Amino acid sequence: MTDTARPTETTAPVTPILRGATLFVGQAYDPGDPLLAGTIAWVDRFHAHCPDGVVGVFQRVDRTLAALNGFEAMSAGHGRSWTTLRAFYSAVWQAHRRHRFVRAFVYMDGPFVPLLWPLAKLLGFRLYQWRAHPVVPLRDRIAARYLVDRIYTSVPSALPVETRRRVLVATGVDLRRFRPDPMRRPDADFIFVGRISPAKRVREAVGIIRRLRDEHGLGARLLVVGGPATAHDQAYMNQVRADVAAAGLDDAVTLLGARRQDELPALLGRARFYLNVARTAVDRSLVEAMHCGLPPVNANRSVHEMLDGLIPAGMSMPDADDDAVVAMAAAALRQRPDDYAALSDMVADLAARRFTLDALVARIATDIAAYEAR
Repeated sequence: MTDTARPTETTAPVTPILRGATLFVGQAYDPGDPLLAGTIAWVDRFHAHCPDGVVGVFQRVDRTLAALNGFEAMSAGHGRSWTTLRAFYSAVWQAHRRHRFVRAFVYMDGPFVPLLWPLAKLLGFRLYQWRAHPVVPLRDRIAARYLVDRIYTSVPSALPVETRRRVLVATGVDLRRFRPDPMRRPDADFIFVGRISPAKRVREAVGIIRRLRDEHGLGARLLVVGGPATAHDQAYMNQVRADVAAAGLDDAVTLLGARRQDELPALLGRARFYLNVARTAVDRSLVEAMHCGLPPVNANRSVHEMLDGLIPAGMSMPDADDDAVVAMAAAALRQRPDDYAALSDMVADLAARRFTLDALVARIATDIAAYEAR
Protein backbone atom coordinates (compact mmCIF):
# COMPACT_ATOMS: atom_id res chain seq x y z
CA MET A 1 0.00 0.00 0.00
CA THR A 2 1.33 3.44 -0.86
CA ASP A 3 0.97 6.76 0.87
CA THR A 4 1.93 9.24 -1.81
CA ALA A 5 0.31 12.38 -3.20
CA ARG A 6 -2.38 12.42 -0.52
CA PRO A 7 -3.99 15.72 0.51
CA THR A 8 -3.15 16.69 4.07
CA GLU A 9 -4.79 18.94 6.64
CA THR A 10 -2.66 22.03 6.83
CA THR A 11 -1.10 23.16 10.06
CA ALA A 12 -0.63 26.67 8.68
CA PRO A 13 -2.79 29.46 10.15
CA VAL A 14 -6.38 29.39 8.89
CA THR A 15 -7.97 32.68 7.88
CA PRO A 16 -10.34 33.59 10.73
CA ILE A 17 -13.91 34.01 9.58
CA LEU A 18 -15.93 34.28 12.81
CA ARG A 19 -16.04 37.58 14.68
CA GLY A 20 -16.63 37.65 18.41
CA ALA A 21 -15.89 35.00 21.02
CA THR A 22 -17.47 31.54 20.90
CA LEU A 23 -18.71 29.37 23.76
CA PHE A 24 -18.11 25.66 23.05
CA VAL A 25 -20.36 23.35 25.08
CA GLY A 26 -20.10 19.57 25.29
CA GLN A 27 -19.93 16.52 27.48
CA ALA A 28 -16.19 16.05 27.94
CA TYR A 29 -12.86 17.72 27.19
CA ASP A 30 -10.84 14.66 28.07
CA PRO A 31 -8.41 12.61 25.96
CA GLY A 32 -9.13 9.58 28.14
CA ASP A 33 -12.77 9.42 27.12
CA PRO A 34 -13.04 6.61 24.52
CA LEU A 35 -16.16 8.12 22.92
CA LEU A 36 -15.67 11.88 23.20
CA ALA A 37 -11.92 12.46 22.92
CA GLY A 38 -12.54 13.92 19.47
CA THR A 39 -14.02 17.01 21.16
CA ILE A 40 -10.47 18.26 21.71
CA ALA A 41 -9.75 18.32 17.98
CA TRP A 42 -13.05 20.14 17.34
CA VAL A 43 -12.13 22.84 19.85
CA ASP A 44 -8.70 23.18 18.23
CA ARG A 45 -10.25 23.71 14.80
CA PHE A 46 -12.74 26.26 16.16
CA HIS A 47 -9.86 28.24 17.64
CA ALA A 48 -8.45 28.55 14.13
CA HIS A 49 -11.63 30.29 12.96
CA CYS A 50 -12.26 32.46 16.05
CA PRO A 51 -9.66 35.20 16.48
CA ASP A 52 -11.60 36.61 19.43
CA GLY A 53 -11.34 33.39 21.37
CA VAL A 54 -13.12 30.19 22.35
CA VAL A 55 -14.17 29.35 25.90
CA GLY A 56 -15.60 26.00 26.97
CA VAL A 57 -18.15 24.60 29.39
CA PHE A 58 -18.22 20.81 29.74
CA GLN A 59 -19.52 18.22 32.14
CA ARG A 60 -15.97 16.91 32.58
CA VAL A 61 -12.65 18.64 31.88
CA ASP A 62 -9.02 17.52 31.87
CA ARG A 63 -7.71 20.78 33.31
CA THR A 64 -4.07 19.89 32.72
CA LEU A 65 -4.63 19.43 29.00
CA ALA A 66 -6.76 22.57 28.78
CA ALA A 67 -3.99 24.59 30.43
CA LEU A 68 -1.38 23.13 28.07
CA ASN A 69 -3.57 24.12 25.11
CA GLY A 70 -4.20 27.61 26.50
CA PHE A 71 -7.93 26.87 26.55
CA GLU A 72 -10.19 28.16 29.31
CA ALA A 73 -12.56 25.28 30.01
CA MET A 74 -14.91 25.10 32.98
CA SER A 75 -16.47 21.97 34.42
CA ALA A 76 -20.16 21.93 35.33
CA GLY A 77 -20.27 18.35 36.60
CA HIS A 78 -22.49 15.51 35.53
CA GLY A 79 -25.84 14.34 36.77
CA ARG A 80 -29.44 15.42 37.20
CA SER A 81 -29.49 17.59 40.28
CA TRP A 82 -30.08 21.20 41.23
CA THR A 83 -26.42 21.43 42.17
CA THR A 84 -25.31 20.41 38.67
CA LEU A 85 -27.83 22.77 37.07
CA ARG A 86 -26.59 25.69 39.16
CA ALA A 87 -22.99 24.80 38.32
CA PHE A 88 -23.80 24.75 34.59
CA TYR A 89 -25.51 28.14 34.60
CA SER A 90 -22.79 29.59 36.82
CA ALA A 91 -20.09 28.41 34.40
CA VAL A 92 -21.92 29.82 31.38
CA TRP A 93 -22.54 33.11 33.19
CA GLN A 94 -18.86 33.42 34.16
CA ALA A 95 -17.80 32.64 30.60
CA HIS A 96 -20.07 35.36 29.25
CA ARG A 97 -18.95 37.88 31.85
CA ARG A 98 -15.29 37.30 30.99
CA HIS A 99 -15.50 36.88 27.23
CA ARG A 100 -18.84 38.36 26.08
CA PHE A 101 -19.23 35.51 23.60
CA VAL A 102 -21.68 36.15 20.76
CA ARG A 103 -22.50 32.54 19.96
CA ALA A 104 -22.65 29.13 21.61
CA PHE A 105 -21.83 25.93 19.77
CA VAL A 106 -23.14 22.69 21.26
CA TYR A 107 -21.20 19.59 20.29
CA MET A 108 -23.27 16.39 20.11
CA ASP A 109 -26.49 15.82 22.00
CA GLY A 110 -27.54 16.21 25.62
CA PRO A 111 -29.72 18.76 27.42
CA PHE A 112 -27.53 21.73 26.55
CA VAL A 113 -29.64 23.46 23.88
CA PRO A 114 -32.82 23.73 25.99
CA LEU A 115 -30.69 24.83 28.97
CA LEU A 116 -28.87 27.50 26.94
CA TRP A 117 -31.89 28.85 25.07
CA PRO A 118 -33.21 31.12 27.86
CA LEU A 119 -29.74 32.60 28.33
CA ALA A 120 -29.39 33.06 24.56
CA LYS A 121 -32.56 35.16 24.59
CA LEU A 122 -31.55 37.05 27.73
CA LEU A 123 -27.95 37.77 26.71
CA GLY A 124 -28.44 37.96 22.95
CA PHE A 125 -26.10 35.25 21.65
CA ARG A 126 -26.68 32.83 18.78
CA LEU A 127 -27.13 29.11 19.35
CA TYR A 128 -25.72 26.40 17.06
CA GLN A 129 -25.36 22.64 17.35
CA TRP A 130 -23.66 19.63 15.75
CA ARG A 131 -25.77 16.51 16.13
CA ALA A 132 -25.63 13.21 14.25
CA HIS A 133 -27.86 10.49 15.69
CA PRO A 134 -30.96 9.01 14.02
CA VAL A 135 -32.84 8.61 17.33
CA VAL A 136 -34.23 12.04 18.16
CA PRO A 137 -36.30 12.33 21.36
CA LEU A 138 -39.02 14.95 21.64
CA ARG A 139 -36.75 17.35 23.56
CA ASP A 140 -34.20 17.35 20.74
CA ARG A 141 -36.87 17.61 18.03
CA ILE A 142 -38.18 20.75 19.68
CA ALA A 143 -34.64 22.10 19.94
CA ALA A 144 -33.90 21.39 16.26
CA ARG A 145 -37.10 23.00 15.06
CA TYR A 146 -37.45 26.00 17.35
CA LEU A 147 -34.49 26.68 19.67
CA VAL A 148 -31.26 26.57 17.65
CA ASP A 149 -30.36 29.09 14.99
CA ARG A 150 -28.69 26.36 12.91
CA ILE A 151 -28.13 22.64 13.49
CA TYR A 152 -25.42 20.80 11.56
CA THR A 153 -25.36 17.12 10.69
CA SER A 154 -23.75 14.72 8.25
CA VAL A 155 -26.61 13.33 6.12
CA PRO A 156 -30.45 13.48 6.30
CA SER A 157 -30.89 10.16 8.11
CA ALA A 158 -28.43 11.25 10.82
CA LEU A 159 -30.93 13.89 11.92
CA PRO A 160 -34.38 12.87 10.64
CA VAL A 161 -36.10 16.13 11.57
CA GLU A 162 -37.56 18.30 8.84
CA THR A 163 -36.54 21.85 9.65
CA ARG A 164 -35.15 24.78 7.70
CA ARG A 165 -32.52 25.12 10.43
CA ARG A 166 -30.83 21.83 9.50
CA VAL A 167 -27.62 22.10 7.43
CA LEU A 168 -25.95 19.06 5.86
CA VAL A 169 -22.14 19.25 6.03
CA ALA A 170 -21.00 15.59 5.72
CA THR A 171 -18.50 14.56 8.38
CA GLY A 172 -14.78 14.74 9.06
CA VAL A 173 -12.05 13.26 11.22
CA ASP A 174 -8.58 14.29 12.29
CA LEU A 175 -6.19 13.55 9.43
CA ARG A 176 -3.28 14.54 11.65
CA ARG A 177 -3.95 11.41 13.70
CA PHE A 178 -5.56 8.98 11.26
CA ARG A 179 -3.37 8.21 8.26
CA PRO A 180 -2.37 5.04 6.42
CA ASP A 181 0.66 3.23 7.73
CA PRO A 182 2.53 1.82 4.71
CA MET A 183 4.18 -0.70 7.06
CA ARG A 184 0.98 -2.09 8.56
CA ARG A 185 0.61 -5.86 8.61
CA PRO A 186 -3.00 -6.77 9.43
CA ASP A 187 -3.56 -9.78 11.65
CA ALA A 188 -7.38 -9.61 11.46
CA ASP A 189 -9.90 -9.35 8.66
CA PHE A 190 -12.48 -7.00 10.19
CA ILE A 191 -12.64 -4.44 12.96
CA PHE A 192 -15.45 -2.55 14.62
CA VAL A 193 -14.93 0.42 16.97
CA GLY A 194 -17.65 1.89 19.14
CA ARG A 195 -19.86 1.61 22.16
CA ILE A 196 -21.07 -1.93 22.79
CA SER A 197 -24.84 -1.51 22.68
CA PRO A 198 -27.83 -3.02 20.86
CA ALA A 199 -27.90 -0.17 18.32
CA LYS A 200 -24.36 -1.11 17.23
CA ARG A 201 -25.54 -4.69 16.51
CA VAL A 202 -22.34 -6.34 17.67
CA ARG A 203 -24.15 -9.66 18.15
CA GLU A 204 -25.10 -9.57 14.48
CA ALA A 205 -21.45 -8.89 13.59
CA VAL A 206 -20.43 -11.99 15.54
CA GLY A 207 -23.11 -13.93 13.67
CA ILE A 208 -21.64 -12.81 10.36
CA ILE A 209 -18.22 -14.16 11.35
CA ARG A 210 -19.87 -17.48 12.27
CA ARG A 211 -21.70 -17.68 8.93
CA LEU A 212 -18.55 -16.85 6.97
CA ARG A 213 -16.97 -19.89 8.63
CA ASP A 214 -19.96 -22.25 8.42
CA GLU A 215 -21.37 -21.31 5.01
CA HIS A 216 -18.32 -20.07 3.08
CA GLY A 217 -15.42 -21.89 4.72
CA LEU A 218 -13.76 -18.56 5.51
CA GLY A 219 -12.02 -18.35 8.87
CA ALA A 220 -12.41 -14.61 9.31
CA ARG A 221 -11.15 -12.75 12.38
CA LEU A 222 -12.99 -9.80 13.97
CA LEU A 223 -11.62 -7.25 16.44
CA VAL A 224 -14.18 -5.38 18.53
CA VAL A 225 -12.92 -2.18 20.18
CA GLY A 226 -15.25 -0.60 22.70
CA GLY A 227 -17.10 -1.15 25.92
CA PRO A 228 -20.49 -0.70 27.52
CA ALA A 229 -21.63 2.70 28.80
CA THR A 230 -24.67 1.68 30.85
CA ALA A 231 -25.94 -1.29 32.83
CA HIS A 232 -28.14 -2.16 29.84
CA ASP A 233 -25.07 -2.11 27.61
CA GLN A 234 -23.24 -4.35 30.08
CA ALA A 235 -26.02 -6.93 29.84
CA TYR A 236 -25.73 -6.75 26.07
CA MET A 237 -21.95 -7.18 26.33
CA ASN A 238 -22.53 -10.36 28.32
CA GLN A 239 -24.76 -11.62 25.50
CA VAL A 240 -22.02 -10.86 22.97
CA ARG A 241 -19.54 -12.89 25.00
CA ALA A 242 -22.03 -15.75 25.27
CA ASP A 243 -22.57 -15.71 21.49
CA VAL A 244 -18.83 -15.88 20.86
CA ALA A 245 -18.45 -18.85 23.21
CA ALA A 246 -21.53 -20.70 21.91
CA ALA A 247 -20.34 -20.38 18.30
CA GLY A 248 -16.83 -21.55 19.14
CA LEU A 249 -15.37 -18.25 17.96
CA ASP A 250 -13.02 -17.51 20.87
CA ASP A 251 -10.05 -17.55 18.48
CA ALA A 252 -11.89 -15.61 15.77
CA VAL A 253 -13.55 -12.75 17.69
CA THR A 254 -11.43 -10.64 20.04
CA LEU A 255 -13.14 -8.19 22.41
CA LEU A 256 -10.48 -5.59 23.16
CA GLY A 257 -12.56 -3.33 25.42
CA ALA A 258 -12.60 0.46 25.46
CA ARG A 259 -9.42 2.17 24.29
CA ARG A 260 -8.15 5.74 24.17
CA GLN A 261 -8.46 7.55 20.87
CA ASP A 262 -4.69 7.84 20.52
CA GLU A 263 -4.55 4.02 20.46
CA LEU A 264 -7.01 3.70 17.57
CA PRO A 265 -4.70 4.24 14.55
CA ALA A 266 -2.54 1.28 15.55
CA LEU A 267 -5.60 -0.87 16.29
CA LEU A 268 -7.21 0.03 12.97
CA GLY A 269 -3.96 -0.93 11.26
CA ARG A 270 -4.42 -4.49 12.52
CA ALA A 271 -7.46 -5.13 10.27
CA ARG A 272 -8.13 -5.26 6.54
CA PHE A 273 -11.76 -4.05 6.51
CA TYR A 274 -14.10 -2.07 8.74
CA LEU A 275 -17.35 -3.95 9.43
CA ASN A 276 -20.35 -1.73 10.18
CA VAL A 277 -23.82 -3.20 10.69
CA ALA A 278 -24.94 -0.54 13.20
CA ARG A 279 -28.30 1.19 13.03
CA THR A 280 -26.92 4.56 14.07
CA ALA A 281 -25.81 7.73 12.31
CA VAL A 282 -22.59 8.12 10.35
CA ASP A 283 -19.97 6.13 12.24
CA ARG A 284 -16.97 8.41 12.75
CA SER A 285 -14.78 5.38 13.42
CA LEU A 286 -15.59 4.04 9.97
CA VAL A 287 -14.33 7.27 8.40
CA GLU A 288 -11.25 7.13 10.64
CA ALA A 289 -10.71 3.59 9.35
CA MET A 290 -11.00 4.79 5.76
CA HIS A 291 -8.32 7.40 6.47
CA CYS A 292 -6.13 4.50 7.61
CA GLY A 293 -6.80 2.61 4.38
CA LEU A 294 -9.50 0.19 5.55
CA PRO A 295 -12.30 -0.31 3.00
CA PRO A 296 -15.74 -0.56 4.63
CA VAL A 297 -18.17 -3.44 4.55
CA ASN A 298 -21.18 -1.35 5.41
CA ALA A 299 -24.87 -1.88 6.11
CA ASN A 300 -25.49 1.48 7.78
CA ARG A 301 -27.96 3.77 6.02
CA SER A 302 -26.37 7.07 7.02
CA VAL A 303 -22.91 5.93 5.94
CA HIS A 304 -24.36 4.70 2.65
CA GLU A 305 -25.97 8.09 2.01
CA MET A 306 -22.58 9.73 2.49
CA LEU A 307 -20.57 7.25 0.40
CA ASP A 308 -23.09 6.31 -2.30
CA GLY A 309 -21.50 6.77 -5.70
CA LEU A 310 -18.06 7.32 -4.19
CA ILE A 311 -17.11 3.70 -3.45
CA PRO A 312 -17.81 0.45 -5.33
CA ALA A 313 -21.43 -0.66 -4.91
CA GLY A 314 -20.47 -4.03 -3.45
CA MET A 315 -18.99 -2.41 -0.34
CA SER A 316 -22.13 -0.75 1.00
CA MET A 317 -25.84 -1.49 1.12
CA PRO A 318 -28.28 0.55 3.26
CA ASP A 319 -30.03 -1.44 6.00
CA ALA A 320 -28.74 -4.67 4.45
CA ASP A 321 -29.96 -7.85 6.10
CA ASP A 322 -27.48 -10.37 7.44
CA ASP A 323 -27.57 -12.46 4.24
CA ALA A 324 -26.48 -9.46 2.19
CA VAL A 325 -23.76 -8.51 4.67
CA VAL A 326 -22.38 -12.05 4.66
CA ALA A 327 -22.25 -11.94 0.86
CA MET A 328 -20.47 -8.55 0.89
CA ALA A 329 -17.99 -9.73 3.50
CA ALA A 330 -17.24 -12.98 1.65
CA ALA A 331 -16.63 -11.09 -1.59
CA ALA A 332 -14.31 -8.68 0.22
CA LEU A 333 -12.27 -11.51 1.71
CA ARG A 334 -11.86 -13.18 -1.69
CA GLN A 335 -10.30 -10.15 -3.36
CA ARG A 336 -6.90 -10.56 -4.93
CA PRO A 337 -4.07 -8.80 -3.04
CA ASP A 338 -3.50 -6.29 -5.85
CA ASP A 339 -7.21 -5.42 -5.97
CA TYR A 340 -7.30 -4.97 -2.21
CA ALA A 341 -4.24 -2.70 -2.28
CA ALA A 342 -5.83 -0.50 -4.96
CA LEU A 343 -9.11 -0.36 -3.01
CA SER A 344 -7.28 0.51 0.19
CA ASP A 345 -5.49 3.41 -1.49
CA MET A 346 -8.73 4.58 -3.07
CA VAL A 347 -10.69 4.83 0.19
CA ALA A 348 -7.77 6.54 1.96
CA ASP A 349 -7.53 9.13 -0.82
CA LEU A 350 -11.31 9.61 -0.81
CA ALA A 351 -11.36 10.19 2.94
CA ALA A 352 -8.47 12.66 2.73
CA ARG A 353 -10.20 14.63 -0.02
CA ARG A 354 -13.76 14.64 1.31
CA PHE A 355 -13.91 13.87 5.03
CA THR A 356 -11.37 15.85 7.06
CA LEU A 357 -12.14 17.69 10.28
CA ASP A 358 -10.48 20.87 9.00
CA ALA A 359 -12.86 20.94 6.04
CA LEU A 360 -15.90 20.07 8.18
CA VAL A 361 -15.33 22.83 10.74
CA ALA A 362 -14.50 25.27 7.94
CA ARG A 363 -17.87 24.48 6.30
CA ILE A 364 -19.67 25.05 9.59
CA ALA A 365 -17.78 28.26 10.35
CA THR A 366 -18.42 29.58 6.84
CA ASP A 367 -22.15 28.89 7.19
CA ILE A 368 -22.28 30.53 10.62
CA ALA A 369 -20.49 33.62 9.27
CA ALA A 370 -22.91 33.89 6.35
CA TYR A 371 -25.92 33.39 8.65
CA GLU A 372 -24.74 36.07 11.08
CA ALA A 373 -24.03 38.50 8.25
CA ARG A 374 -27.62 38.41 7.02
